[in-house]
Amino acid sequence: MPVEVRVGKRAQVVIPASVRTRLGIQEGDVLHLEVDAEGRVLLTRVPEDPVERLLRAGSGLLERDEDVVQVQRGLRAELDR
Repeated sequence: MPVEVRVGKRAQVVIPASVRTRLGIQEGDVLHLEVDAEGRVLLTRVPEDPVERLLRAGSGLLERDEDVVQVQRGLRAELDR
């Protein structure tokens, strides 16, 4: 189903909420833009890198000055008790 959108002042295009929901597009997602031989603009959501997702999920778990290796050794020591 075609949807019309308007190009804004800074060449921005808003993807309607119904389309974003249908495609699972969320704020911060990366889209691949391609122009085909007929001049059509194609947008494709780029799958999230699973490593980046894990890094974001773990951010904030440690204090800035904590050494990851020392924390891991401490956790292992607790498990061995």
